[in-house]
Amino acid sequence: MLVVDGAAVNKSERETPLPDLSINIVNGKGESIRYLLGTNGMLLSAGERFAFSSRLAAPKEGVHSVSVTFRPGK
Repeated sequence: MLVVDGAAVNKSERETPLPDLSINIVNGKGESIRYLLGTNGMLLSAGERFAFSSRLAAPKEGVHSVSVTFRPGK
């Protein structure tokens, strides 16, 4: 089991829609596995924090790296 915890914070001075989050795992063989954490475009008020936690199956080849980024707009 691989646990990915984090938070997105709205550091602006206005309400902002939160983009979907893209979780990218690179296994021990260098292969990428991608997951999408949908946010439904929820609005974050100025200074508001969105905490997230995902439990994912760990690759049997091991984990080389994990990154979480905002998914580009559609």
